[in-house]
Amino acid sequence: MTVNFDKSVILTFSFLKSAPVFNPPIPSASHVTEIKLLGVHITSDLKWNKHVDGMLKKANLAIRSLKLLARHGIPAPHLLRIYFSFIRSTLEYCCPVWHFGLTREQSDRVERVQYRALLVISKAPKIPYISLLNQFQLQTLQSRRLKLALSFGNKILSSPIHRNILPPQHQPARVRPLRAVAEPVPKLQPVTVSHARYELSFVPSFVKLFNAGSTF
Repeated sequence: MTVNFDKSVILTFSFLKSAPVFNPPIPSASHVTEIKLLGVHITSDLKWNKHVDGMLKKANLAIRSLKLLARHGIPAPHLLRIYFSFIRSTLEYCCPVWHFGLTREQSDRVERVQYRALLVISKAPKIPYISLLNQFQLQTLQSRRLKLALSFGNKILSSPIHRNILPPQHQPARVRPLRAVAEPVPKLQPVTVSHARYELSFVPSFVKLFNAGSTF
């Protein structure tokens, strides 16, 4: 693969008060604090504020169109299909990458978009979110993102090309004591983390859930 130096930039990941200075491998490349890679906003502090803001802006614009269609009498099943195709798909795009790193406030903001959409589709007065989920037989977006992340991780485990993204199978160095028999035996080599943001990224989070026996 040939690197296009004219389109290359340097994004430095650092949690220090002042970013370290080093000689860039591409002298002509400019330094940036954020980039958009395959539709995902990545910032130098590895937080997801920028990506969530952009995602919600796009989804909220689509809800305006949903409201217009509802006013013109489009049936609820058709509106629901439109929601799945143009709004929920936006809210779940590449979610295995960023799901585990969301704050509670960010997760709630994303969830409120689905609540607003379901209120539009139901054409009913404001009713509790859980009632709308039951009415349309849907799950919360948080639950769906978790299942999508677990499904993505399982696909990696079965892929001969991408298997090395995740740690190898766990090989116990010694026989476990009897008192530990009831504890689950790790299936994958546990990931050692030294920073909270790395702990909330996909690989450590998936390995932890997979070793605990979570299924999708």
